[in-house]
Amino acid sequence: MSACVDEIEAYFDSQQNSKVDLTDNFTRTAVGRMVKTIVTPFGYEVTVQKDLPKASKSKYFTSASCYAKTGIATMKVIRTITAV
Repeated sequence: MSACVDEIEAYFDSQQNSKVDLTDNFTRTAVGRMVKTIVTPFGYEVTVQKDLPKASKSKYFTSASCYAKTGIATMKVIRTITAV
C-alpha cells in the first residue's frame, strides 16, 4: 500500500463533501482491508506490517502491509480491445 498511499490520500482530499474521513482509525483500517481483498485473488499475501517511510509524506497513514506473490492466483487481469 505504501506505493499508492499518496494517490489514495490525494483522491479523497480532492473530493468535495467527502463522506470518507481518513482521520478516523476505522476508515483507515477499512481502506487497508479493501486493498487486501482486492489483491488476494491475484496470489498476493501479507508478509509484514511496516511503518511508512518519512519520504512518503503521508498525512493519514502511518503503516501499511507489505505483500508478496506467494499464494495461488484464482483470478487474472485480461485486457481486451474491441471494435466499436
